Amino acid sequence: HERLGAFYQKLGQMTISQMFLTEALLGYRRLQAHGVAERLVRQHPALGLRTRATDSVATSQTMSLGATSLLGSTSTMTGSTTSSVVDVSSLVKATQALSGEIVLERLCVRFMQIMLENAGADRGLLALFTDDNLLIDAEATVAPPEVTVLKALPVDTMRDGQPIAPVQIFNYVQRTQEALVIDDVSRSDLFKDDAFVQRESPRSVICVPLQHQRRFTGILYLQNKLTSHAFPPDRAFMLQSLSSQAAISIETARLYGNLEALNRSYARFVPVEFLQMLDRRSITDVKLGD
Repeated sequence: HERLGAFYQKLGQMTISQMFLTEALLGYRRLQAHGVAERLVRQHPALGLRTRATDSVATSQTMSLGATSLLGSTSTMTGSTTSSVVDVSSLVKATQALSGEIVLERLCVRFMQIMLENAGADRGLLALFTDDNLLIDAEATVAPPEVTVLKALPVDTMRDGQPIAPVQIFNYVQRTQEALVIDDVSRSDLFKDDAFVQRESPRSVICVPLQHQRRFTGILYLQNKLTSHAFPPDRAFMLQSLSSQAAISIETARLYGNLEALNRSYARFVPVEFLQMLDRRSITDVKLGD
């Protein structure tokens, strides 16, 4: 776990790195290797903060997300702690699947498939922040199992006279930039006036902001219509971790898309034969002096 933590730290994947390093610290403490544990905390000071609140349950290998109560069954997550119940191999595999996709439309589809597979949700929405507007790009359902690309619809779009998204929840998460969990919607007064919530009547809801380098990228919304408390802390931690990776991948996919558009634009003016003569694949490969 310590070696993997260092490995992912070098890759810049800090969420995964911190998870492995936390597992290493707890493992050393269970072995009573206190000197090694102290050395690890000195090298990574944030570990002391991440595990201090969970020392009382470390022996049972269970750690829960810190939460602040909003209205009874509602909580916001800061992501300051982690969960050792998380299936690390599944998380890493899902992260790698997201990081390997550079076409935005395919990335959205893959992201929603992974989220529904790991979340215990029966429906999900992905909204991306584009040109200062929050737009719905994908919708996923379990029954039938499908992901639909929605081509950037405004969140207040109506379909057959019904809203396609919980506008009040999206506005709240966009404003606070914090993840929102409602364990039992039927027992919470929050967002009870939202038209989408009234129509869907979900039992459990989780809504996570997608952020990269403190930039707001979008919002993931998931719901379960049958079960309350469908998104416990360990599952919520996994969703937040995957959302962090998705935000990075979305930025990369957008850059790739912009580069492709640039190449297509230049292709109208620069003959292919000219690039071939320079032994270059695209105009962006042409260097000063060529």
